[in-house]
Amino acid sequence: GVYQADGNNASLTDASVDGVEVFIRLDQNSWYNMPFASFYSSGDYCAYGYTTGTTSFYYYYTSAPTVTFYYKVVVIPPAVMKQHPNTNWKDLSAITALMHGNNARS
Repeated sequence: GVYQADGNNASLTDASVDGVEVFIRLDQNSWYNMPFASFYSSGDYCAYGYTTGTTSFYYYYTSAPTVTFYYKVVVIPPAVMKQHPNTNWKDLSAITALMHGNNARS
């Protein structure tokens, strides 16, 4: 089955140009960049999609998860992406380091 949760995201002002990275974790575990396979159960798949103002989270598996997933959505404006072309946008620590001096919004 597919299980979906949608969240409002006021920081996502232009889905056609904003960079979007989504990270997932359980409790106090490390953040993992999505999409991610075999996250909670062997053979599951976690993914996301977005439009202006909304982020959707998908869990693909035979049954719904029995734990809480935590998500961090990072919206990177195109100007920030252009200023830092060599940044690994799938690395949350790299993004966090840049957020202190730029307009990335999470």
